[in-house]
Amino acid sequence: TLEKKATVEDFAVGILKLSNGGFAELTANWITHGLEENYISVYGSKGTVKVGVCGNDRIDIYVSEPVKFHGEINVKPLYTNEDEYWKTPVIDHFAKVCLNLEPAIVKAEDGYIALLVVEKMLESTKRGVPVSLKI
Repeated sequence: TLEKKATVEDFAVGILKLSNGGFAELTANWITHGLEENYISVYGSKGTVKVGVCGNDRIDIYVSEPVKFHGEINVKPLYTNEDEYWKTPVIDHFAKVCLNLEPAIVKAEDGYIALLVVEKMLESTKRGVPVSLKI
């Protein structure tokens, strides 16, 4: 929050080497100060996909080969962490899942795997060497 200083690590950046030889860069922040930024950028050898960077309702696609192309796909956001009303859709959804009123959009197992990735990033930083995670 804006009022409190963090007493734990709240930010991580890592380079992930994937089993197929590819690489991914991950930036994670779990104590947000100010407005939240909900976006993802995927950079590949044949182009880039950006979701939420230019607005919560757009997917931007950039392809460099064989021709330069920039396309936009307009989508309705499933959930965001911003709401002009008193309810926050993410928290509302979480409460409904806990009450068995609707199925979870994100499985608990996926959240667990994300946590394992961040823990391995912190372990790698502490040890000063790359570490593996078998999923």
